[in-house]
Amino acid sequence: MTSSPPLVEAGPPAVRARGPRRSFGDVVAVAGVDLDIAPGAVFGLLGPDGAGKSTLIRLLATVLRPDGGEAEVFGSSVTSAAAVVTPQIGYMSQRFSMYPDLTVAENLEFFATVRGVARAERRSRAAALLASMGLAEFADRQAQYLSGGMKQKLMLATTLMHEPDLLLLDEPTNFLDITSIRWVERFLIAWPRELLVITHDRSFMDRVVTHVMGIHRQKVRKIAGTTDSYYGQIAQDEEIYEKTRLNDEPSLDETRETYYERQRFADVFAQAKRIPRSRIRDLAHLELNLAGMGAPPNWEAEW
Repeated sequence: MTSSPPLVEAGPPAVRARGPRRSFGDVVAVAGVDLDIAPGAVFGLLGPDGAGKSTLIRLLATVLRPDGGEAEVFGSSVTSAAAVVTPQIGYMSQRFSMYPDLTVAENLEFFATVRGVARAERRSRAAALLASMGLAEFADRQAQYLSGGMKQKLMLATTLMHEPDLLLLDEPTNFLDITSIRWVERFLIAWPRELLVITHDRSFMDRVVTHVMGIHRQKVRKIAGTTDSYYGQIAQDEEIYEKTRLNDEPSLDETRETYYERQRFADVFAQAKRIPRSRIRDLAHLELNLAGMGAPPNWEAEW
């Protein structure tokens, strides 16, 4: 039986985002996201593919620079104070990002050195992490020859070498067997600080997190509890949205009435301006068709 996730503490948010935006060419990946993560909170981030989840995490991790808006980690800006933020973050990408021609031990040594970990601590931390993840016997194997699950474990180990305050994990259970997934679960449940994790494994997320949030219609929705609670709230919101949309659209009778009124106006207008009657009728018929397809009520044909 696993222990409960850490209690959320009061105080200034560990992570605060106000409208960070990021585009790739003409594609807007993230826009209008407002987010607060309280001290001690463990968040799971949901959303369909292409919703901007990975981009949001990369912005918080200072891997990407936002085009606009602002985000802070422990009170420091991810743009103007990235050098302060980066050492406090442990970011694990969903893509394998280790050096393939270095061994497992060499990768750990390299990334720990980059993060400023002292030599004596590097060795003791690497030994402990490799033993706990079942990688000790593969310490001298080049990363390119590891299995998919071992590569995931190596990335997680390098993420933890400098003992970060905030973990940002993008699909950490990819390629892992059930035994390794259970190890990651136990580790994250015992994690004493803040965590933001992306995963499509809802059962894994429910066992690990204190809060669930998702990017829906380019807005962040946040709820304390499980993924079932989150999706239940989204379903209610969608029902309200659909009812509002239908109420705001003109009825078919209203559309027909507008059509016939414009037909009558077209007759008078054609006689006054001597415009071919067939041309005006075509335009009016086009406008009716567009209205039936959901065109805005204030759409008007250019005569």
